Amino acid sequence: MNLLGCFLHLTGVVLRDEQLWAAVDAAVAAWVLWQWWNNGGGDNTRRRLRRWSRRFQGVRRTAPASAA
Repeated sequence: MNLLGCFLHLTGVVLRDEQLWAAVDAAVAAWVLWQWWNNGGGDNTRRRLRRWSRRFQGVRRTAPASAA
C-alpha cells in the first residue's frame, strides 16, 4: 500500500464517518509513513527541514518576577 493511497482512503472513511475503519486506516498510514521515512524516502525532507531550522535562533524567556 502506498502512502498517498493510505491518506486518500483515510479521508474517504472519515468523510463517511466510519470510526473503526478511520482508526485502522490512521494506524496503517502512520506505519507506512514511518517506513517511508526510515527507509530513505525522507532523506531530502530531513535535509530541507534541517536547513530551514538553522534560520531560527532560540530566545530564552523568563517569567516576570510578579508572575510568582
